[in-house]
Amino acid sequence: VRKQICKSFEINLCDEGDEIRAGEIIGDIESCKLFDIIAPVSGTVVRVNDSLLENKEELLDVSRECWLCELSQVAYTRPLMSEAEYNDCIKKILD
Repeated sequence: VRKQICKSFEINLCDEGDEIRAGEIIGDIESCKLFDIIAPVSGTVVRVNDSLLENKEELLDVSRECWLCELSQVAYTRPLMSEAEYNDCIKKILD
């Protein structure tokens, strides 16, 4: 997805205290395209990466890992995807 984002983009994220359900949109990236950010798990947002909102370029830096938000009371409704499954899913979305 990082390769699909234009140099000029905006990030919108959920707010602290939000109750999130797996499969819901928790934010988006507005670029040449609009990319929804989907929650893989359910929980309560306890912290949002405000640094990422102020320094958007961190999202594009493949040498760094970045996080979007931290959840408490996490509940899995189904098993998470493996890395290979995730990469296949992203490839289908972008094709």
